[in-house]
Amino acid sequence: AEAAAEHVPNFDNIHVPAKQHFFYPNQFHDGLKFAFTRMVGNALQASHTISLGGANPPNYSFSGAFLGPDRPGPGEASPVISAMMDTEGTLQGGITYRPSPNILTKIQAHAQGPTAWNGAQGEIEVRQSRACTSLKFANVNINKRSGILVFNYLQGITKSLFLGGEFTVQSSPMGDMGVPVFGGLYQSAKAVLAFSGSLRGLVQLSCAHAHSEKLSLATELDVNLMQGRAVGQLAAVYRFRTSTVHAQIGTDGVVAASLEKHLVGPNVTLVLSGMIDHYEGKNAFGLGFNVNM
Repeated sequence: AEAAAEHVPNFDNIHVPAKQHFFYPNQFHDGLKFAFTRMVGNALQASHTISLGGANPPNYSFSGAFLGPDRPGPGEASPVISAMMDTEGTLQGGITYRPSPNILTKIQAHAQGPTAWNGAQGEIEVRQSRACTSLKFANVNINKRSGILVFNYLQGITKSLFLGGEFTVQSSPMGDMGVPVFGGLYQSAKAVLAFSGSLRGLVQLSCAHAHSEKLSLATELDVNLMQGRAVGQLAAVYRFRTSTVHAQIGTDGVVAASLEKHLVGPNVTLVLSGMIDHYEGKNAFGLGFNVNM
């Protein structure tokens, strides 16, 4: 069997070690949320999610996934076929397939009614020795000469230093536009530093540091030179024996925190979250329960 190449992250993921410390806004919810996930045998997974209150209308979503027999690594399966639908008319589906240890393919589709956004995208990722190459396409329409094509590459220079870039081409009847991005990361036993920048004046810097087994810290800086704007954030994650605390603060005036508490072992979790936007004068609070069977 073909051996898996040495792990080199996808260029898209160079800032993930820091970003996974910032739960707001992507992982934040306001109001009441209940999520129930259950494995049906070894290959099927079903999830029910109910959201009430908050800024968004009440919503119920159902998602299912088929986990294939190939298990290339911990928590991984191939192929994976997933689908999701909710009461707002959203439909999503995707297939992830790994034909070999070093090749990963993905296809995803999204629909939300005739007037909302509908589209599809695909990706193929190839890992070589000390390198990772990825090609993505989204909403390609040959007849209308429209669509988005993204190519990125990350190469290991040393055991700790990785450099690469990304080139995005967006086509439309009005013409084509290309955007190059350059970046890289440096990782040690306890820290990961990443940087990226484009010729359009967008610069991003991030750093994640494992201070101890219980405490990890992260910071990131987003700079837009064309608009003369910069936003910096600092986050901390502290892990107790049966709970985890997330906290973050930013120069944009946003302060957020969350508490995840295991109530009945790791299968039943209480989630409390809150945020305050000092500049906008807004605040939100969330209460959630996650049940995994």
